[in-house]
Amino acid sequence: MKKTIILFISLISITNLFAQRSQTEKIADIKTWYKELTSNINSYEKSMVDYPDESTEGGEITFYKKNGKIDLFKVAYYGETGNMKFSFYFRNNELFFVFQETENYSVPIYVETDDRKITKEENRYYFYCKKMIKWLDNDKKEVSVKSSSYKSKEEELLKDVDKLLKKSEE
Repeated sequence: MKKTIILFISLISITNLFAQRSQTEKIADIKTWYKELTSNINSYEKSMVDYPDESTEGGEITFYKKNGKIDLFKVAYYGETGNMKFSFYFRNNELFFVFQETENYSVPIYVETDDRKITKEENRYYFYCKKMIKWLDNDKKEVSVKSSSYKSKEEELLKDVDKLLKKSEE
């Protein structure tokens, strides 16, 4: 009985230690996982599916699988006045990072011009244990967890992940 209690207390302590990792430690983990995945990207099985109904000019999803599980997928949405691309990174089937790139055109693509201006924007979303723990905006400034957009962005990204993963099964 004494051994069982000690084991139980040890398990709780280990669980709490993992849960209490600092934000800095969690971000360091995410950066390590990102580097591991991207440095081995050529060893992944790659498949692409069209995603035509989500934007005016269509879209596509590229899945990167290893040992039958998706570790990365990239989604591109194309429009008349720009495009948006997302890269969703996974470790052990759990989302850990999302990179969003947006390009906006000053003139729609169907207009012939030499004066088309393109503005670019990037956002980085860090996830740990199924929660968004950090959002860096286009200026690489941290968006407050208390802002109204933070929670809605977290919900939107997690919903998108579920929807897009289903596309890999079709």
